[in-house]
Amino acid sequence: MRLEKIEKYTYVEDKHRPYLEELSEFVSQSEYLPKYHIYPKSGLMNDPNGLAYFNGEYNFFYQWFPFEPNHGMKHWGHLTSKDLLTWDDKYIALTPNMEYEKNGCYSGNAIEKDGLLYLFYTANYKIENGRIPKQAVAIMDKEGNIEKYINAFTSTFEIEAARTTGLKYQDIEAWDSVGHMGLIAALEEAFGIMLDTDDIIDLSSFEKGQEILKKYNIEF
Repeated sequence: MRLEKIEKYTYVEDKHRPYLEELSEFVSQSEYLPKYHIYPKSGLMNDPNGLAYFNGEYNFFYQWFPFEPNHGMKHWGHLTSKDLLTWDDKYIALTPNMEYEKNGCYSGNAIEKDGLLYLFYTANYKIENGRIPKQAVAIMDKEGNIEKYINAFTSTFEIEAARTTGLKYQDIEAWDSVGHMGLIAALEEAFGIMLDTDDIIDLSSFEKGQEILKKYNIEF
């Protein structure tokens, strides 16, 4: 196959999937593949993160640059197993597609609480003279869906993820006018956008926020 040169700080998008599928098929033909140990379908596997038993399965996450066996934009790969011998590859768990993690999803851990798996990780953000690492969290439900939008609410208002569904402005003490601006700042930083004044005013509930962000080409 013809190998492509991918810029090192590129995160995986739908347009890359055909190439990565072809690359995975190419790698699968190697005679040097491990017979027992976990390995990525392509690219670089870095350190393991977030080893957790959740929803009746062992979950194994690892830092992964899918495009080539060199250090580049770190994603989190994800595999599950019921017996620690046979593994089901779930592909990518964390994609560094937010502004605050624009240089990769780095090391972290996973903790189960109230039927959800919380993935804590270091969001890597490089600047000219160094970097500004931040601690980030993504939340996985029992269907394997991982949500970052919810983090803006949980971190701003210091509430459990389960309380966000149906949450409306002034339902809780923390969501007052000051808290609202804190939420707006968190959303703008997370998605790298600038909300219009009308949208800031209209964002009156958790669900309304999802509706508004779709106007900015953010899908859920």
